[in-house]
Amino acid sequence: MTSRILILFLLGGGVLWLRSLWQRRQRADENRQSDGLPQVPAALRGGGPAWVIFTTPTCVACRSVEQILATDRPGERVVRIDATVDPELASRWEVRRAPTTLLADADGNVVARLVGAEAVRRYLNDTASPTTLAADSEPLDANSA
Repeated sequence: MTSRILILFLLGGGVLWLRSLWQRRQRADENRQSDGLPQVPAALRGGGPAWVIFTTPTCVACRSVEQILATDRPGERVVRIDATVDPELASRWEVRRAPTTLLADADGNVVARLVGAEAVRRYLNDTASPTTLAADSEPLDANSA
């Protein structure tokens, strides 16, 4: 009887510990600033500013980010990069989860780094005026850039 209570206690403690680690990771992703991140190359921007979405084949929310941008920012360039196909590129921008979305200005500077679909929604709601981006709105794969 005592060993069962001890096992339950240890399992409960382990679950709480894992939960706290997960929450810390989420907060770190949300608070990660775009400062110090490398510029987005012109080949991905198409010579102008762009939204860069890092995806994975199993990412359910990645498609919704593309839909959000197509609805709220029509005409703005969207580049989709599969982080599993190009992990070096994903590592350069510290991508830990998909979707991670970067907004790069015309010079390639990362203006915003957003993790998750909800972060993209919040950013779009908080920004009063849309950024003027290139007219090319077709998503393209980084491998074709």
